[in-house]
Amino acid sequence: MNTYECLSAIVIEMSLHFHIQKLECISIDLCHTNFAQNHHDF
Repeated sequence: MNTYECLSAIVIEMSLHFHIQKLECISIDLCHTNFAQNHHDF
């Protein structure tokens, strides 16, 4: 494995991790907004 392959593997892993974190943030935001909306119904 040369240096370029190693670097590209790290970059891919980092970008995947970033996307996963973004998705988790979005799903948490959705949960909070749904909870807030449900709370307003009462």
